[in-house]
Amino acid sequence: MEQESQEVQQLEGYLNNYLIKKKIESYEKELKIEKEQEHQAQETMAYYEQALEIAKERKDQDQETSAYLELGDASRLNKKFETAIKYYEQALEIAKERKDQDQETRAYLGLGNACRLNKKFETAIKYHEQALEIAKERKDQDQETRAYLGLGDACRLNNKFETAIKCYEQALEIAKERKDQDQEARAYLRLGDVYRFNNQFETAIKYYEQALEIAKKRKDQVRETKAYLGLGNACRLNKKFETAIKYCEQALEIAKERKDQDQETRAYFGLGDVYSFNNQFETAIKYYEQALEIAKERKDQDQETKAYLGLGLVYRLNNQFETAIKYYEQALEIAKERKDQDQETKVYLNLGRVYRLNNHLETAIKYNEQALEIAKERKDQDQETKAYLGLGGVYGLNNQIETAIKYYEQALEIAKERKDQDQETKAYLGLGLVYRLNNQFETAIKYYEQALEIAKERKDQDQETK
Repeated sequence: MEQESQEVQQLEGYLNNYLIKKKIESYEKELKIEKEQEHQAQETMAYYEQALEIAKERKDQDQETSAYLELGDASRLNKKFETAIKYYEQALEIAKERKDQDQETRAYLGLGNACRLNKKFETAIKYHEQALEIAKERKDQDQETRAYLGLGDACRLNNKFETAIKCYEQALEIAKERKDQDQEARAYLRLGDVYRFNNQFETAIKYYEQALEIAKKRKDQVRETKAYLGLGNACRLNKKFETAIKYCEQALEIAKERKDQDQETRAYFGLGDVYSFNNQFETAIKYYEQALEIAKERKDQDQETKAYLGLGLVYRLNNQFETAIKYYEQALEIAKERKDQDQETKVYLNLGRVYRLNNHLETAIKYNEQALEIAKERKDQDQETKAYLGLGGVYGLNNQIETAIKYYEQALEIAKERKDQDQETKAYLGLGLVYRLNNQFETAIKYYEQALEIAKERKDQDQETK
C-alpha cells in the first residue's frame, strides 16, 4: 500500500513537471513571437531612417519625402502618434515646396489618420478635407476614396453621423465604379460602424453582411474578421446575444489561425461584452482576462486599459464594487502614464458610477467633476454630456434637486445641439426622475413623455420600457 502511494506521488510529480515544462515552452514561444514583432518594428524604422539619411546625402527630395511618409506610417501603426505627425509634417513641407501633389495628398491623409487616432478630430477633419480637395482636382479616385473614408472616420468619432454617412456613401460609390472591392468592403464596414454607433442596428448588420460577403469572396481574412466583429457588436447591442456570440467566436477562430493577436484580443473583448450584457458574469470575466493577458504580453497599453475597464464593468454589474474600483484604478494609472485623456475621462466616469451605486456620493461627485473638467478642456462634448448626466444622477440621489436639474438641463442642451438622441433620452429620463422624487408629477410626466417619443421614433425598446 505504501509502495502504491509512493508510485502515485511519483506519477503526480512527473505530471506536474510535464505541465510546468509545457507552460515554460508556451511562454518561451510567446516571448519569441513578441520579441520578433518588436524586432521587426525596430528594423522597419531603422530601414526607413537609413533611406532618409541616404536621400538627404544625395539631395533626392522625392525619396526624402517618401522616407518621411513611410516613417510616419510606421510610427502611426506603432501607436506613436505625435512622432508620426512630426514625420508627416516634414513630408508635407517638402511636397509643397516641390509642388508634388501626390505626396502632398499622402501627407495630408497621414496627418488626418494620425490626428484622428490621437483624438484630435477637428484637426483630422481639416487634413482630410485638404487631401480631398487635391485628389478631386487631380481626378485621383483612389486618393479621393481614401480621403472620404478618413473624413468619414473623423466625423463619426466626432459624432457627426450624418456627415460621416455621406462621406462613406461617396467612397462606396467611387469604389463600385472602379470595381475596387477592397475599398468597397472598407466602405461597407465603415457604414456598419456609423449606423451601429447611431443605434441603427438592423442597418448596421446589413452593411456588415455586405462587407463579409466581399471579404469571403476575396479570401480577405482581415476584413472577414472585422466584419464578424462588427456583426457581433451590432447583434449584442440589438439584444441578439446568441447570434453575437457566434460571430465573435468566428472572428476569434480566424484571428487565432492567423496568429493576429490584435484581432484575437478584440474578439475576446467582444465575447466579454456579450456575456456581461447577458448577465453571464463568470464567462465575461474569463474573456476579459484572456484579452488582458495578451495585451500585457504585447505591451499594448491601450488594450490593457480596455481590459481593465471591461473587468471593472462586469464586477460593477455584479455588484462587486470594491473589485470594480480596483480594476478601474489600474486602468486610470495606465491612462495617466500614457497621457491618454480620452481613457482617463472614461475611467473617471466609471468610477463616478461605481461610487454612486455604492452610495459614496461625495466621491462620485469628485470623479464626475474630474471627468467634466478634462472633457471641457478637450472639447469632447460626448464625454461632457456623460459627466453632466452622472452629476445629475448623484445630486438627485443626494436630494439636491435644484443642482440635479441644472446638470440634467446642461446635458440636454448639448445632446440637442449634437442631435444625440440617446443622450437626449437619458437627460429627459433623468429630469423625469428628479421631478418625480420632488413630487412634481405633472412636470415629471412631461419629461417621461418626451423620452418615450424619442425612444419610439428610434425604435429603442430598452429606453422605451424604462
